Order: sequence, then structure tokens, then C-alpha cells
Amino acid sequence: MSKYDENFYISQMEESYNSAKEMLNQILPLLPKINSVADVGCGVGTWLKTWQDKNNEIKILGIDGNSVDEKLFYIDKKNYKQTNLTSNYKDILKQLDLIDGSRYKPFDLVQSLEVAEHLEEKYARNFIQLLTSLSDIVLFSAAIPHQGETDHFNEQPPVYWADIFKEFDYVCFDILREKIWNNEKIAFWYRQNTMLYAHKSKSYIFENLGFKPTQSPLHLVRPEYMNFLNKLQNELNNEKSKKSILNMFKFYLRHPKRMFINKRYF
Repeated sequence: MSKYDENFYISQMEESYNSAKEMLNQILPLLPKINSVADVGCGVGTWLKTWQDKNNEIKILGIDGNSVDEKLFYIDKKNYKQTNLTSNYKDILKQLDLIDGSRYKPFDLVQSLEVAEHLEEKYARNFIQLLTSLSDIVLFSAAIPHQGETDHFNEQPPVYWADIFKEFDYVCFDILREKIWNNEKIAFWYRQNTMLYAHKSKSYIFENLGFKPTQSPLHLVRPEYMNFLNKLQNELNNEKSKKSILNMFKFYLRHPKRMFINKRYF
């Protein structure tokens, strides 16, 4: 993973924090009591701060591959560990003083949201193995093809990740997207991509609530992205709009995700 600069985090952290607050209101009723959470690819810890807001006694650990300016953190720096996420998952567990997940899962829940796509495809299986070594319940999202962002090396449809999780006996529960799909307080990439996974021994947690495992999660696209493409096509068809197109791309290159919440481009 590349080292992101301060502007990258500043441009996203408030939206991430606000999205997390909205999403946890939908997620928590689906889960047993969560006393410990790890966030792999935690950035500045916006999601972990939200978990703490809900339970000030919760044990948290933020893991990321990038060097982050301490003044940007939403959480205590002692709860943050920097590691190379492309390293063998067993080496990462040893570095973090965590037991190999084959027998003991140290967290009630692990989450990794919009992170996996930042790793080259050759690391995908190892990354999922890291997540499944940390908890029997995984909150996961990853960018779909053509979503676009800084250093996206492996954008894949949801079924790609579901198949890898399946290798480690984890089943997909696509039970969040319908609940949050139209909630504009949540960033569109979370609404579009977020799912829960459970080890088959813990699938009863969701099945007892009336949910069935999702065999092949659908590849869905939020309208915001389609609106952007339609706007771009219309501009391309208008010879007088070259300056507007240039401005759109300049903004996209500087703030790929914020492009989709900037109303002037739709």
C-alpha cells in the first residue's frame, strides 16, 4: 500500500465518521454484544471511535499499512499498530502479538472497509486469511470494478470476495445493503459494498434472526456513479464543454470519492 498524505485523510475522515455512526445503528441490532473490534485498514480510526462512542469499555485495535500523522487520529495512538498488510498473515499476527487464528479468534468482530482493493490481487487470499484469523464475524466491503480511487489495484465484484471467504468456511450475509441503500448520510461506497461474513460455526447468529446465507452476492452499483458517467457523456457530446470536463477530471483526480457527493457534477 502506498503512503497516503495528510490531505487524503482530511478529505475523507469526517464523512467516514458520519457514515460509521449511521451504519452502526443498523449493524448493532444484528449482532451479539461486541466487546472487542479490530479494524484492518483503519486509517485515522474514525470507525473505531464510533464503536467507542457506543461502548466506552470496548477493546479496539486499529491496524494499517500507512504512516498517519498522530494529530489526525480519532483514537488513542496506543490502540493503533502499523504493519505491512502484504506480509504473510501469520507474520502479521506474530508482529501484533496475536495468537494464530486457527484455534483462537482474539476479537468479537473484525472489520475492513474499502481496503482490500488497495492490495494487488496476489495478496487477496492472504488478506482474507488475516481477517478470518482475527474473528468469526467480519464486516467487509471492497471497491467494485471501475469504482475508482487512489491506488485501487484489485477492484472486484462482491462474489469474488465471497468465494475467497468460502475457502475459509465463512458464509456471506448480504443483509445490510437493503437497510442502508437510500441513506444519504452514508457514503455511497459503504451502501454499495458492505456485507457481513460469519464462520459457519457462527452463522446461527444471523440465521436465528431469520436471515439466510447469500450464495452469490449481487454486483450492485449506486446511482451516483452512473449519474457521473451520464454527465460525462453529455459533456463529451457538447463541444463547448471541454473546460467543464477538464474541471471534472481535475476534481476527480484530487478527490475521487468526494466527486460523488459534489452536487455540481450531477
